[in-house]
Amino acid sequence: MVVVTAFALAFPSIIIVSALTLNNPSLMLPNSTLANITSSNYIHTCDGSFYGYDLNPMSCIEALTQIDASSTTQQTYGPRLAGRFDVKLPKRYISLSGLCIIEPRVKNGKSSARASLQEVESAAAYIIDECVNGEPSQGGELHNIGGDNNLNIIVEKYEPQVQCSGAVSPSLLSSCQNIVDTMPASRDFTTWGPPDDPLAVVKLPLTYYSLDRRCKLSIRTDGLTDTYSRYQFWTTAVALTGICVRSGRVGVRDHLGLSDHLSMEIGPA
Repeated sequence: MVVVTAFALAFPSIIIVSALTLNNPSLMLPNSTLANITSSNYIHTCDGSFYGYDLNPMSCIEALTQIDASSTTQQTYGPRLAGRFDVKLPKRYISLSGLCIIEPRVKNGKSSARASLQEVESAAAYIIDECVNGEPSQGGELHNIGGDNNLNIIVEKYEPQVQCSGAVSPSLLSSCQNIVDTMPASRDFTTWGPPDDPLAVVKLPLTYYSLDRRCKLSIRTDGLTDTYSRYQFWTTAVALTGICVRSGRVGVRDHLGLSDHLSMEIGPA
């Protein structure tokens, strides 16, 4: 659920395809290069039990427009803080409604991948057509794309629970995105709490600033220590930035942590 306050077990279907071609003309976006790209032996999986059922196709298409389909430059993909990669993972493209996300992931067993944004956009568009627009509507994954066949593309249902309020400059988006793209995102769980609690590994409040110091992201506690992962905080930061800041609002999310004692806010510094 997105709240905006204005101020004045099905088995997955695994299919090998010989070419990336859309079946639904309505999904052919003006900037989509899907019709111009083909690749043999691509494998896609539609799996609602894992990626969600009843996705909103228009929301997924809106997320798709966040990817620069004109770029054919091969970029490197790899984990943040583990190398000098062009795209530091995890990385997500989220719709303005927050109901659909597109995420590139290096396939299991590989440490990095190479692909162009054009290939990423085309792969996501294919999953939207085959899985999201299919019967039943469900999320899915396209495997083995890119210059080294090491990148997978996921289209997944998402249910944001963010509060957007106030007003911020549209130019703040790039600054807040800088925080999202560089903040720690490990999946290890740790404890977060007030400075006087010896059980709290990370002392709160904690604030991240963008490189230009225009945007800040704050993590707070209601006074009690709680358990959460940096990856879970990162997913919240993606939603707050992609929904609230992109629409010119400050973003807040309460009831984070396994016991709901943590919160996050992103906005101008």
